[in-house]
Amino acid sequence: MPIQSSGAISLDDIHQEVGGTANSNCSINDADIRGLIDASDGANTSFNDWYGASNVTPRGLFLGGNGGSDSNVDVIDYVTIASAGNATDFGNLSNGRARTQKGEICSATRCLVAGGNGFEGGASNNANSDKEVDVVEYVEFSSTGNAVDFGNLSAHKEYMAGGSNATRGLTFGGYAGSEHINDNYNVIDYFTIASTGNATDFGDTLAAVRQSCGTAGTTRALVFSGNQPGDSNVIQYVTISSTGNCTDFGDTRGSGRNACAASSNTRAVMSAHDALYWDKGAATDTIPNNQESEYVTIASAGNATDFGNLTIARNNRYSTSNKIRALIGGGVSSFTNSVEYLTIASTGNGTDFGDLTFARGDGCAGSSEHGGIA
Repeated sequence: MPIQSSGAISLDDIHQEVGGTANSNCSINDADIRGLIDASDGANTSFNDWYGASNVTPRGLFLGGNGGSDSNVDVIDYVTIASAGNATDFGNLSNGRARTQKGEICSATRCLVAGGNGFEGGASNNANSDKEVDVVEYVEFSSTGNAVDFGNLSAHKEYMAGGSNATRGLTFGGYAGSEHINDNYNVIDYFTIASTGNATDFGDTLAAVRQSCGTAGTTRALVFSGNQPGDSNVIQYVTISSTGNCTDFGDTRGSGRNACAASSNTRAVMSAHDALYWDKGAATDTIPNNQESEYVTIASAGNATDFGNLTIARNNRYSTSNKIRALIGGGVSSFTNSVEYLTIASTGNGTDFGDLTFARGDGCAGSSEHGGIA
């Protein structure tokens, strides 16, 4: 478990984080203790340098989704974001679910999956399911295994945006189809990630919206575009530590839905609006639809700027980050297992990372070191 991010910590706390026995002999210059923060031999350090440090290798998860032929899947994959390579099986959700929140709801230890389209009980892979659920469940990053019940959303819904800092997770908007009220929501729900329980009302989005995407820094959560109905170019935000309604942030470069987003502590990158609804306006870039990425600086409001282009066109893909790399994987317009990455601090095109265990998309992703975690 990561070392606390504030207050007094001791050498013994650090020693136990690297696997040492409580109250045993150690030195702040021991290689394993220095390695926790990449400090060099003999470096001038203080205990505060170890705030939030963790001996767990940061992981990115790809959870649930649609695997083709209208079949929702319960599979969870994981990768080590800092190094390229193919995904490995992590465990399973309680049931097959797609159209869960688009955005990370994770602390450094725990990843949540909220709502979606599936069944509340029954088989793990559910063909032709068309029922919104209010289920929220979670997994722990430090071990592999199946998801555990967390609580419930304020309503049965799918196609929400999501975002979190290290302690609080939010979902924005969403949609309830024929099983319920057949309408978009403007509700923002929030959870305290470290404890289980049902959602609490946070406030409202600027308009009722579905198929938007979200991400967050340590202070703000951003929501990009979506269907209101009719596709939007609006970017909106909230301050995570308080409650209240969304505030206008700026605009994306064109209207669309079903994009994905990931962030560092300072910059948010949005990729691949749905090609069917992309409206580039006066933009002059001639790269094919559904491959474009753009970015904003989280702390300052303003319009999005061109970032670069993905290697392939994607629809309803997964996205997560480790504050340095944004991973974009999967997709359902033509089902793919491909994963690529962008380097968030710079601009440029995508680079191949590896593959999911099989082709799918329209689920959610998260990491133990995303932009909302200091």
